[in-house]
Amino acid sequence: MSVIGKTFRLDIDLCELNLVVDRILRDLVPFTHASNLIDETTIKELRKHVAAVVQAAEWNMIALEHLQHGFGAHANTSDAHRMYQETAQGLQLLFDRLVQKHGKDAVITLESTTTDKVTLTIEHINVGQLTSNLERQLNDAQELTNSVSAWLLEFNQMIQSFLQDENASLDIRVDQLPFLSVNWHEKFGDFAAVILNGKRQRNKILAKYPSLFTLTPSNILDHYEQDMLQRRPLIKLPPHKLKVPDPAPRPPPSSTPFPSTIVLKSFQRGPGHFAMTLTSIDQTTAGHSSVKLLLNAAPTVGKYNAITIRCKFDALNGSSIPPESFQLVDHDPITAKRIAEDPEAEPCGWRPKVKATFVRPDLLEWRFAQRFLPMINTSSPACLNFAVTFMHVIDLKLLFEVWIYRSEWAFWKTASRGDGQAVVIARK
Repeated sequence: MSVIGKTFRLDIDLCELNLVVDRILRDLVPFTHASNLIDETTIKELRKHVAAVVQAAEWNMIALEHLQHGFGAHANTSDAHRMYQETAQGLQLLFDRLVQKHGKDAVITLESTTTDKVTLTIEHINVGQLTSNLERQLNDAQELTNSVSAWLLEFNQMIQSFLQDENASLDIRVDQLPFLSVNWHEKFGDFAAVILNGKRQRNKILAKYPSLFTLTPSNILDHYEQDMLQRRPLIKLPPHKLKVPDPAPRPPPSSTPFPSTIVLKSFQRGPGHFAMTLTSIDQTTAGHSSVKLLLNAAPTVGKYNAITIRCKFDALNGSSIPPESFQLVDHDPITAKRIAEDPEAEPCGWRPKVKATFVRPDLLEWRFAQRFLPMINTSSPACLNFAVTFMHVIDLKLLFEVWIYRSEWAFWKTASRGDGQAVVIARK
């Protein structure tokens, strides 16, 4: 499926996805406290269906977190739709037995309490009306969840198709994706508001039924991370592709085995002592290289420091790099959590503010800084690992540049800085 000429709309309602849960629980939970017509076995069965509705709702609630961090929510909404469907089928069998035994006009007495468990409400409703309400609400939950799931699937397929279209991926700028409207900045702003409103409604539901849900506004990020870790192994990732020219005759193998590396210079200027060391350069397959380096820092004690590291890719022969000859696959670190989990990073548990950006396709930049104001006495880490993985069909020269900044008191003025360069040669 080609995405050229298609336009995708950001037109889903995430508030209603949570509101329908409130309507279901409002009728179904009192059903489990009926004082007549229902025996203990039926009540146990009803409670299982309540738990299933809550599970489906929680999957949709976690899907909101996936949406905020990227379009990875389709699996959650699919599971939620399946759970709603199974619950509706199970309740239908239970309703049929109830109607067959007592008739549609039999009156059932339901007891419920307010959220603060102070006010007791007793309601009398006939069996036919109650079952009809729940059937309609469960049908609404299925349709709403299915529509959001289909929306996510279509968006995922659009992106996948675009990325697999080699001509489109190489010739069209990212900010000119063909399936987004011309005012996509505004549309994504509206979409962010949709997610925010959905999360507000979600938190209201969690506050209204705290005894039913395992999720809370304070722990939902933890559940999201656990869900992401559980689902990640199930994702089928396509192999990396790189458009390359027709193969040319290869020269005879060099007497120097791969990797061939050169470190030209470490540095000792600025506030304190800093040095960069190449720890490894690996090539798992031809033209697929990974370079790892270690920055050792001994900054001025008691002063605020920030680090900027740039990695620039150049052709070894000095010419410009053709776009089809190079592709950056991965880089690390990208989060403070990754640094904190690195057993070699010092000091232990250091969680700086990390920003990794592509200044140009051939220029990657990391910025590391303390999360607090510089008036707090602190310093840079003693050791920091970082790495880049890339595909290439020509010999490359990697130029690493490092700046160490020291700021005086709280005015963010650079009193001095240390800088230096390290060069690594990556053979194809």
